[in-house]
Formats: sequence, C-alpha cells, structure tokens
Amino acid sequence: MTNQPHATAAHPCNICNGAKLGPGPGGRMSYDGTSPPRCTSCQSLERHRAFRSVFDQLKDSSFKDASVLQCSTDRSNDARWFASHEISEYEGANPLDLQNIDRENNSYDIVVCNHVIEHVADDRSAMRELARVAKDTGFVFLSFPDPLRLETTNEWGYPDDAQHGHYRLYGKDVRQKFKDELPGLHVFAVVGTDPCTNSTEGLWLITADQARADWITSRVANAERVDTGTKPSKPRLANRVSSTRPQKAVIKEPSTITGRLLSPPSEVSRAFGTADNMGASNPDRYFAVGLDAMRVIGTAINRPGARIPQSILDFACGWGRVARHLRASFPESHLVCADIWKDAVDFASQAFGADPLHLSSNPDDYEITTSFDLIWSGSLITHLPEDRARKIIDLFCTALKPNGVAVFTTHGRFARHRRAECGHNYNVDDASAAIASFDRDEYGFTPYAGQRDYGFSLTPMNWILQEVSKRPELTLVQYAERGWDDHQDVVAIQRRAVTTPHQAVNSNA
Repeated sequence: MTNQPHATAAHPCNICNGAKLGPGPGGRMSYDGTSPPRCTSCQSLERHRAFRSVFDQLKDSSFKDASVLQCSTDRSNDARWFASHEISEYEGANPLDLQNIDRENNSYDIVVCNHVIEHVADDRSAMRELARVAKDTGFVFLSFPDPLRLETTNEWGYPDDAQHGHYRLYGKDVRQKFKDELPGLHVFAVVGTDPCTNSTEGLWLITADQARADWITSRVANAERVDTGTKPSKPRLANRVSSTRPQKAVIKEPSTITGRLLSPPSEVSRAFGTADNMGASNPDRYFAVGLDAMRVIGTAINRPGARIPQSILDFACGWGRVARHLRASFPESHLVCADIWKDAVDFASQAFGADPLHLSSNPDDYEITTSFDLIWSGSLITHLPEDRARKIIDLFCTALKPNGVAVFTTHGRFARHRRAECGHNYNVDDASAAIASFDRDEYGFTPYAGQRDYGFSLTPMNWILQEVSKRPELTLVQYAERGWDDHQDVVAIQRRAVTTPHQAVNSNA
C-alpha cells in the first residue's frame, strides 16, 4: 500500500464517515508507513480522528450546556455539540496569548488545546493558564507531539523552522512538568486511536474536580492517572481583564509569586527628576511603559516555587521609569538603582527608597558586591557593542543569587524592520553595517555620532541562545519578541541553584 497514492480506510472516518485516504502533508504516509493518512472527504489526519475517538467517549448530555474555548481550529470536536464554542487562532481571529490568557478564572467548561503549546516559548505558563481559565468542574483537553514516541523531551529554546516552528518535541518526561506546574490537579494520560489507520495519539485530560475526575475514568477506558501530588491546588494567577496594554503583572501572596496583583498606578510615585525629559514630555506614556515593564517582569519571575524577590537591582535605572514601579510592587524588598548618570541615581535612590550604585561608563570597572534575586535592565544592551553586551551578561551572571532572574531587553527583528523600512532612524544616520550583521545572524552595532561604545544595536535570537549556552550556570527562561512596549525583545535568564553541565543549543536540532 505504501506506493499507492490513495487507499481504503480500515474503518470509516469517525468525523465524516468517509472511506478513502490520501497522502498527508508533504506526501507523507501514516506513522507506521503502511497507509495514507488524510481523509479525502473531510481532510482530517490521524490525530484529529484519534482525538475525536476520545471526545466521542466523553460526550454526554452535559455538552449541550457547555462553554468551550478551543485554541486553534481542528476536527477533534464539533462546535454544534456545545452551547458556546470560542476559537482562538494565532495571527487570526481572536488571538489569545496562551502564556497570559486574557480571560477570567473559571471561564469555560472545556478548554481544548491540540498541538499548540509546542509553538509557545513558555509552555509552563501556558499549562497553568489553560487550567486557570477552565472551570473547577470542567476539564482541559491537551495534546502535543510526541510523548508516545520519545522518552525525553528535546527542547532547543527557539521556534525551529525545520521543526514546523516548534520550540520542543515532548517526551514521556513531560509528566514531571505537569507535576511541577499543576500540583494536586487530576491529570490523566489518554491514548486515542485513529480508526482509519490504527495510529495512536497521546493526549491529557486535566481537571481540578474529583467528581469530574471520576467521570473521566468512568467514560475513558484507558485513562491513566498521572501523579501530580496529593493536595488539590488549582493554579490561579489572577483574574484577567482587558487585553489592552499595559497589563499588570501578577504574583500571589506576600511570600510567593502566583496571585497578588502588582501595585496599581495609584500607588506609584509620580515624582520626576529635574532632567527627566522623557517623563516630563509625555507622562502618560512614561508611566504606561514603566507599568508594562512590570508585566514583563511578572511573567519572567512567575515560575514554580518562586518567591517574592527580596533584593532587586534596576541596572541602567535612568530617572526611575521602572524603579518607581518596582518599589510600589515590592515595598519591603531591598532595591538598588544603578546608572552612569549620577544625578539620576541620586534622585531615584532618594525618591524610591533605594540604595544608589554609581557606575562608570566602562563595564570593566563594574564591581557589584551584593547578589540579587531579580535584576531588571531595560534599554541598555540596545545601545551597546557586542563586547560590552557580553560583559553585561557576565555581570548579571555573577550578581544573581541561585535561582535569581535577570530580565533585560534587546533590539530584534522589529527594530531592524523599523530602521530599514519604516524611516525610524534610532538616532543613527547609517545603520547599514548593523543591519548587515543582523541579517547574517550576527550581533550588529552602529555607534552614535561622536561615540565609540554607545549607539544602536541589533541582537539576533541565536546570539542570545549561544551566549546563554556558554554559561553553564544560566538557563534561558524567556525570550519574547516585542515583549516590552510592543517594541523591544525581552530576555530572561535564571542562575541555576546547582551548577550542572549545560548542553549547548544546537541550531540544527
């Protein structure tokens, strides 16, 4: 059968009752190579029919009253089964960020997410968010490639075009992620079978409710419970509100990072330094961009077991655009404001109750004797040549406490597009050398007029990956293009609690 472009299905398609199969994407055959995989009638593939076989087991009279969120379209279910059926499509209608879903807690009876989170940079946040927006009495229907066929997750940390834009291929060890991110929830491993090709697909059913868990085991014959701990503890980050920027970052309670809302603007100091032209000229935007930094920081530090940062460094603080928000959000934490502008540092330290750290213009002279749980550095590497950018990352590496996180920003593809094609000059007359380097996937830099080591830089994602891979004590925990103010890319690195051998990122993975 492998040489035949079409074939008759072993059993009719469980979606459309069709009987003919044709080649799959790229002309591929089914996973075992014995059959074409695509239903010629409804165009479904093995996974769609395998997931439909599980939904057919789950479907009962309660579906007619159920509200559903489906992340990306697929044929695993039928919208006509439900009272409401909302679809979120990446770069299409109703796009939702799975790392920070703009919906309130307990919004849906069923949340469906098939073959999506492998495309998401921070899949741990996505897992928590999917569980958060599902009702306590509802469930999440989650799948991704390829936990039945791999033992160990292969995670390379960037969207690899050779792997369909995936950040990773999952293995059986994904169960540990569920245990880390969804402690105490009821998680079931389920295997669905495609009736047309007899191929199998793995999926996961997740619920916070014991009665719903019992319902799942009563209806799905091969549902295998995954150990996620003993205490039911549904992750609740915060009620989401409007998706318009800026959004507030979220933490949880006085001692942990998952649920207490960061301080509202009314609690943020509105004092300006005498030479703070950025704040004085457009205060509304100034405060919005500062608050958006807190959203960025909240996303980066909102990790399993994370604690409220007790020591914080605002590196390149300026006149306190972000420092004022850090102080309002973490009023009991030790805050240090550092910059080469003495007047700015003195103002920020006095206005926001921080310790001053005066820097020279040469990173070789920097000496930081305190270690920090959190380092923020916005719009610094965006102005530095490559050697100084490396020194700054080295500095963060040594200044972080074990498990500490440094969040910094860079110029990436969007800045390159603005400079090359939209007439935004970034205060440099000729950025062609920086752009040419960036287009070769190299660090690009053009100095300002009259400067040598300060100007406009462009930083490729692969440069970040390579620099992190050189430092075994670091882990890349976030990379978000246009993550800050819909402009600068955001990078978050974490210092490992225990130094272990670090596997370098392989761009050919």
